[in-house]
Amino acid sequence: MILCAGVSYHNIFKDTMDLGIYREMMNINFFGYMYPTYYILPHMIKQHQDNPKDEKPQIAVISSVSGELGLPLRAGYCASKFAVNGFFNALRLEIQDHIDLTMLMPTTVNTPMRNNSLGQNEKKSIEFHEDDNKKMTIDQCCQIIIQAIDQRKRKVIFPFSNYLATLVQPFFPKLIDNIVKKKAGGQVKLQSKL
Repeated sequence: MILCAGVSYHNIFKDTMDLGIYREMMNINFFGYMYPTYYILPHMIKQHQDNPKDEKPQIAVISSVSGELGLPLRAGYCASKFAVNGFFNALRLEIQDHIDLTMLMPTTVNTPMRNNSLGQNEKKSIEFHEDDNKKMTIDQCCQIIIQAIDQRKRKVIFPFSNYLATLVQPFFPKLIDNIVKKKAGGQVKLQSKL
């Protein structure tokens, strides 16, 4: 089973007009993973119990590096992806005898996801611009995902610079915060006073 659900929202938290957006993000980004997992687990476990010599069933969870590092203007999105990562890290311990679990955490991928962000009609206090040339292509992302699933890897954070940031953050949090703020929020022009 491959789980891939996500909707985004960009704004300064204090300027959010409708907190229901955060609930909707959790419903899609977190519960959109939890419910199918709940209903398929008994079938996957039974499949392995009936055929213990076969390769274990596998769940691939496409999350985000936003579930490992907080990013400016994406508090709700990050919260939903941190929830996904925490849930599946804990679930792994319950199911590892019967099911393999692969966590996949890409950076921003060049998709139309931003065009379908929540809060489109909400008055924004920011102008948010991203350089599509700096995003990972869909083909690059898919190649890494397919290889990780084939190799039944436990957790893959990509590209490598993101993986490195997650390793260094506990030791140099201020440094990583500054880099993340510059890269993730560098194209933002603030129109309101912070």
